[in-house]
Amino acid sequence: MTSKNNTNNTNIAKAFTLIEAMIVLFIIGLLSLVAAIGYGNAARQKLIEQSARRVATELSRVRNYAVFGQGIEGTYPCGYGMAIGKDNREIKDIYTSRIDRLQAMDSDKTCDELIKGQAVDLSEITVSNTDDLLLGDKIILDKIIHSNNGNSSGSNCLVVLFSAPKGNPYYYASNDSSCPPANPAFQSFSGSPNYFLATLKVDEGSSSNQGDVKIYPSGNTEVIQE
Repeated sequence: MTSKNNTNNTNIAKAFTLIEAMIVLFIIGLLSLVAAIGYGNAARQKLIEQSARRVATELSRVRNYAVFGQGIEGTYPCGYGMAIGKDNREIKDIYTSRIDRLQAMDSDKTCDELIKGQAVDLSEITVSNTDDLLLGDKIILDKIIHSNNGNSSGSNCLVVLFSAPKGNPYYYASNDSSCPPANPAFQSFSGSPNYFLATLKVDEGSSSNQGDVKIYPSGNTEVIQE
């Protein structure tokens, strides 16, 4: 009788040990899943932040080109800028290819007069490392919103151009399929508030993250992490 009871107790002990082990494995699996989700989210947020700051850095770079009168391919353009397009992952640095400061002087006009409201030919600035102009392998520009006096509108392409040497900011926003489009007519930033909100997005399967870059009339930017 005692031997039978001991056997039953041993079986019960083994059963409890197995259940406990399964519970422990379940908890470990659950914690691992939570950790993996958290790590994935943090990694995506980091990519968004890096890409948003790349947009801000590139905008600052072309503004400096304008203020310091950077020479490009033997010419001294009237304007330097940056173009970003919806569903793209590439930044394009651009300059006014057919309007330079010598032309402005010959016509007794300022670069601003030759840019504002005029159809402007643009060319891309060649960079030594094209990777510097990529937002990232997994990043796309999801949307571009223009906010002006409380009114908002969406665009597929945004071109921001700074005149030389004053660095006055102009923009062209459109739904053109090409970005930058041919011969855009630039407008001055005006009104308050007036800024562009460029939303960057990264997708990984069923998970996604996004963040915004605010582009202000001054050419300054603000990175907003969601």
